[in-house]
Amino acid sequence: MSVFSSLVKKSRRASTMLVFDIGSTTLSVAYILLSPQKETSHFAFHISQDIVFDEKKTKENIATSLNMALQKIAKAAQAQMGKMDTLPSRVDEIHCFIHAPWTTSLSKTTSKPLQKKSKITKELLQEFVNRNFSVNSNDDIFVFDSHITNVCVNGYDTNNPYSSYGETLGVTLIESSMNTLVHTELLDALWQVFPQHEAHLHPFIYTLFETEHILDKEQTFTFLDVGGAYSSISTIMNGKLLDVQGIDFGAENILNPLLKENPENKKTALSALNMYMKGTCTPAECRRVETLLQEAETKWFQAFSGGCDEINHTLHIPSKVFITAPHYALAWIAREIEKTDFSHYTITQKRFRATPLYSNTFIATHSSNKNTNTDILSLETEFLHRKHFNK
Repeated sequence: MSVFSSLVKKSRRASTMLVFDIGSTTLSVAYILLSPQKETSHFAFHISQDIVFDEKKTKENIATSLNMALQKIAKAAQAQMGKMDTLPSRVDEIHCFIHAPWTTSLSKTTSKPLQKKSKITKELLQEFVNRNFSVNSNDDIFVFDSHITNVCVNGYDTNNPYSSYGETLGVTLIESSMNTLVHTELLDALWQVFPQHEAHLHPFIYTLFETEHILDKEQTFTFLDVGGAYSSISTIMNGKLLDVQGIDFGAENILNPLLKENPENKKTALSALNMYMKGTCTPAECRRVETLLQEAETKWFQAFSGGCDEINHTLHIPSKVFITAPHYALAWIAREIEKTDFSHYTITQKRFRATPLYSNTFIATHSSNKNTNTDILSLETEFLHRKHFNK
């Protein structure tokens, strides 16, 4: 857990936030109202859209495409805010959560003796970090986020180091970076629409380290973040992010086979997948969907096992797997992880055990209208909720 101050300060008035989520092929934004009296969060509206990329996927074209897509959805959110009658139309804060492949994160750890026995303060901790962790930004890569996730005083982990005196100090932090041009274009897009606001950029992976109650306070696990066209497999051991591998598989690979017969009718394809996973379709329809999904199963196995192979060069993988994905894909992904025997990759030599992170399983303090039930944005809102109320 971070030992630095919260991202947002407590206020007597309600705080309003725009929360953007940037995936591999899609963008989402939600308008959040945080109420200090009841310590609750209200999900007022949610908008999603696809990112349209240029055929020539150079770094410059990709960054420009992200800029245009982010500006477009930010303007749509701004317009939607102007239509609200019962809620404040202002924005107090803007937060943007970024998934792979746009960002890369890893833990760094160091432990050293102090010059003398000293009281641990925020200033001493910050000085220790500045002295012992180098920032490797360059013309192409920009380190945009760094958070302490663990502090060890005199060999003992602690969530409250400031009440103790130490002779040795150990720190683990998560450092996140992205392409410098992409970073510039994302900030520019938000500035163009909301020039009076500072945008806070966060690596999506960091939300897990500040919402550990959702993960049953697990410290060793695998995290699978499934995007539209790209996914990442993260290995967390004893609270440290040790490895992240990207795989060329996303939720679109599940849906596309079902769209072959009718490419324009996404709603029908989603309904067919939902009924198939719930077992409520007719036997004939279930067989049809199962046959169509064989293509996705083959691609999934190749991509996931390939990612595990890369991790397995240096690490055995925790068998507990937490999953985030577009809502319609979560059940299918969880089933596929448990269906195939990948035990030769795991620490326990047992099959993976999948836990999909559905919002209705972890949110008790949020309310939303029926059109804003998105699991990933809800997780990000939970992160900001806990930061805001210092939980």
